[in-house]
Amino acid sequence: MAGEPTEAEELYKKVLSRFPKNRKAILGYQKLKAGITSQGASSSELPQEKVQELVDLYKQGQFDKVLAKVKHLTGLYPEAFIFHFLQGGSNVALQRYKAATQSYKNAVRIKPESFEANFNLGNALKDNGDLEAAISSFKEALKIKPDHVDTHLNLGNTFKDKGKLEAAVHSYQQVLKIKFDYAEAHLNMGNALKDWGKLEAAMHSYKQALKINSDFSEAYLNMGATLMEKGEPDRARELYKKAIKIKPSYAMAYWNLSGTAASVTEAVTLVEKCLQLNNNHTLAKFTLAFLNFLKVTKNNYIIYLIRHLRSMRLLDHFLGFCRYLKCPNYTSADGNYLMLSLRRPTVRDHFMNMEFGEVMPSVI
Repeated sequence: MAGEPTEAEELYKKVLSRFPKNRKAILGYQKLKAGITSQGASSSELPQEKVQELVDLYKQGQFDKVLAKVKHLTGLYPEAFIFHFLQGGSNVALQRYKAATQSYKNAVRIKPESFEANFNLGNALKDNGDLEAAISSFKEALKIKPDHVDTHLNLGNTFKDKGKLEAAVHSYQQVLKIKFDYAEAHLNMGNALKDWGKLEAAMHSYKQALKINSDFSEAYLNMGATLMEKGEPDRARELYKKAIKIKPSYAMAYWNLSGTAASVTEAVTLVEKCLQLNNNHTLAKFTLAFLNFLKVTKNNYIIYLIRHLRSMRLLDHFLGFCRYLKCPNYTSADGNYLMLSLRRPTVRDHFMNMEFGEVMPSVI
């Protein structure tokens, strides 16, 4: 008869009368009273006031509170899609991407036909560095919504991060078939084409982006970088200046502009500005230390070292030269930073590819 206690309910009551703090019994009894089975709950069985409370907190940006509350609710309602979905979104907002991927995986398991869950899972996986899994999730999302432009765009970005440039370009082309006036897609396609070595095609993509958005500072920056690769530093310099005019706080534009400087002094000023805006720019820190070294060095030997730095013997010699160098305006910290930086392969490779020929005469 409806309303009468069941055998399971009586059992839980007996356990709790003897062990009132038994967590398993408490949760089991709560689920039983709520009508939740191991198969989960339908939306009609969920406590709607709790769902609405979480949604309101999420919309207000109170993500820590969402996570605190949803942790208990996912224990009570393990098959409730909405709780896992909100948990994933809150973790992403707090940049907890590993936790977000697990939440969205649970959401996809419960509701595999959900476009939003598959799309968000792809984004979380990408942010967590799991690019192959992100690609798979974006493809699943596209099976549900084949014409979703941001999914094609994010898939292209993930392919690019993987170094699969042809696949990236194909994804960006799919975006532009659906929405040709998407400036970011033209920009990203230009970046992929540039990395692929197709410089003229990259220039065309950047120009298309600027036709749509004439104040697109990133397009000016990357067009300038492409011109540098084509051996046109003067034209690149003008484009970097345009990027800075549009976006005065653009650290990367100052960094790129420093590569076109006419003297060491100008380069130092530009790199210092870059570091004022972004103090975490490792290569800028290294370059500043090296440029300060050039400013106080009058020895032709350093030019010889720079030109032949691909020899590890000369590199070690250069490091020793830095260590024992004593100049009034050159600190030991600069020398130590140079040595540590040059022993990092990515920094050393960048340094070996830098062209100092244009600025050298000004420091001799």
